[in-house]
Amino acid sequence: MPACALWLLGMATISNAVASDRLRIVAPTTLVNSGVVTALVEDFSSLDPHTQIDIRSMGALQVLRLAERGEADLILSHYPRGESLFLNRGFGSRQAEIMYNDFAIIGPRDNGLDFARIGNLSDLLTQLSTGEVDFLAPHPDSGTYQRLQDLLLLFGLQSDWDGFVSSGTDVVGTLAVADDMELFTFADIGSYMLQRANLSGRIVPLYRDDVALQNRVVAIVVNPARFPEANVAAANRFWEYLVSERGQSLVRRFGAEDYGVRIFTPIAHLDPHVIAERRGRLLDERRSKDQYRNASIVLLLVVLALTAWLYLHQRGNNSRRRLSEQRFAMALDGTKEGIWDWHIGSKHGFISEQCQRILGASPRGEDVSDPMDWFSRHVPGEYWDDIQSVIAAHIENCNDEPFVRELRIERDGASIPIRVRARVMLGADSSPERVLGALADLHEEHSQRELIDHLAHLATHDSLTGLPNRRMLEQCLEQSVQLAHRTSRPLSLLLLDLDDFKRVNDTLGHHAGDTLLIKAANHLVSRRRETDLVARLGGDEFVILLEDTPAEIAKGIAEETRSALKEVRIPGWDQPLGVSIGVCELPTDGTEGKALLSSADRAMYHAKTQGQGRPVSRRVSELTDSPALAAD
Repeated sequence: MPACALWLLGMATISNAVASDRLRIVAPTTLVNSGVVTALVEDFSSLDPHTQIDIRSMGALQVLRLAERGEADLILSHYPRGESLFLNRGFGSRQAEIMYNDFAIIGPRDNGLDFARIGNLSDLLTQLSTGEVDFLAPHPDSGTYQRLQDLLLLFGLQSDWDGFVSSGTDVVGTLAVADDMELFTFADIGSYMLQRANLSGRIVPLYRDDVALQNRVVAIVVNPARFPEANVAAANRFWEYLVSERGQSLVRRFGAEDYGVRIFTPIAHLDPHVIAERRGRLLDERRSKDQYRNASIVLLLVVLALTAWLYLHQRGNNSRRRLSEQRFAMALDGTKEGIWDWHIGSKHGFISEQCQRILGASPRGEDVSDPMDWFSRHVPGEYWDDIQSVIAAHIENCNDEPFVRELRIERDGASIPIRVRARVMLGADSSPERVLGALADLHEEHSQRELIDHLAHLATHDSLTGLPNRRMLEQCLEQSVQLAHRTSRPLSLLLLDLDDFKRVNDTLGHHAGDTLLIKAANHLVSRRRETDLVARLGGDEFVILLEDTPAEIAKGIAEETRSALKEVRIPGWDQPLGVSIGVCELPTDGTEGKALLSSADRAMYHAKTQGQGRPVSRRVSELTDSPALAAD
């Protein structure tokens, strides 16, 4: 039976034995309106009928905000920038891309543009913006609007051309207005197909064949460490269903019968998080469920092989004995696990060479007079006491159920994870006769998982200081700007430049410069507030993002930071560290993240040109044409 089917069967069995619980799912309006979420929930409920599922739909930004307030157990999202910030801030735990559909440029059939000569999406968007066509976009809080803005930004375009307006409503309402007025618009192809019967046919998809137009849907389980009250158990069951063969098959079939085209494409099998989990699960299943299922056969072969070996040994048939030993050794080597056997009555036993190597011992023959004594000398005491007590309890209770334990040993200067599996074998009278077990080295499996986590961290963090890098900063800044606009809360930004960095590099060398950057970064992190974000912009520049902080308070923080960094010292450089700081706030100095960074940079440059005088903060607009604030 496939692993997926085993899981579904197990889930259904468990759900029949537990009381009804509630799962809160929040998803974008366009996705819920498509009907695919309802179809998936109904199919899941047929497997897990005791779980009550509540579905809430709203704009893509609101989905994430609601989850951050602890009002969701699992979210479905198609807003990549928001998802990255959500996960980086620790609000989510388990994630997977489960499907995608395509966005499309939609417009009048007779639009006056020569689409036949347009070779790519960049040319199309450029032609629309420079031609100042009438273009209707959905509500700014929707994921569709954000994706459109991302595309324009990708190709260096802006949405401020004459004719570009927002409908102030969702994608369905936007399509209806665009159809009625014969306007260009932007929507996912699923929403268009589902609304096609309600449209007059004046607008049609004009362009959709581009990878940049893929609308990828991510399922994220909230982090139980942040939200202890969340029903993470039910959320994980639904997540497992979404990435399972059954859930993905439903995604593939959805809409095909009604519309004759595939609306969604399942992609969970390509998601790196799913692949990593399945790889680990396959290793576990291969070494646990599959091996337990075949344990009787494997153990029988071991017993028969041992019996044959003992018989041949007693008969003194050296040639046949050596051949049997070689075959048996090859069989054990093929498993890549160590096998051991302990006869309870005689205390005699067998420990394979692979088993001895896994525990860091030099193989000294496989015939052991007392395996339990040997293990007590090669397994750390805190683990062996537990294993020995479990074996003793199984023997006392005549329990032949397999058991598993994990431990760590020091081998070759490293801490190696080991998995121990064993079971008590009962005789004809149901009394315990022997204990058979296996050891597996999990070092390679754990290393692969750690590598995946490390690569994900490298993509969003600076390799020298460990701080968030420019990429993560820009994501967090845009999210904070959006939140500040919606809630009318203050937002300020500090941009710091280490004045002495170049002189340290030139005088003491790059190693000393790196040391200065690391110490400055640690100093900034140690003094930040819990809600502040400290990032390395690049070179000797750092940024501190201050949410819920007006400019006047930000200027005070800038002065305190400048004074505190004077304490930073490195060998060979005893002078106080000089720092120039630019300060700006939303919306006075910019309404978008990039504009704020640019304003802070200008303010920082002004502060640097003032020299090492008394620390002050002033509006640069009073001195230059820049609207930012500066702390010099």
